[in-house]
Amino acid sequence: MRTHLGPIGMTVALTTLGCLMFAPATPAQAAKGAGKEKKVHGKITAVSETSITISVHKGKKSAANAQVSEEKTFEIGKHTKVYKESKNGKEPSSISALKAGDHVVIEAHGRHANVIVIHQHHKKKKSVA
Repeated sequence: MRTHLGPIGMTVALTTLGCLMFAPATPAQAAKGAGKEKKVHGKITAVSETSITISVHKGKKSAANAQVSEEKTFEIGKHTKVYKESKNGKEPSSISALKAGDHVVIEAHGRHANVIVIHQHHKKKKSVA
């Protein structure tokens, strides 16, 4: 038994097949890929109750890129989680602990900061001569 779809039937069949190939398998996968959180590393330049501005360094550290940086501002609120890095891992902290000059990693979804981790730079031990 042979079936002949004709030009319109073939177009519909190929369009349907194409949509199925590129569509996510489940709604959860569609939501997962729709808006990923991005991690942004930088140094705090300003903090208020509702926002945080950081200076993000672009490129690798070199003499040519020494002055290249970009300012980014993120919204913060009651749902923003703040952690402070310590020897034992991450310890919960608060937005009031954020201050200009701190190095941070911000996990953001768009312009909203979901998680902020304050990095503690370890002091180098002096060598005994």
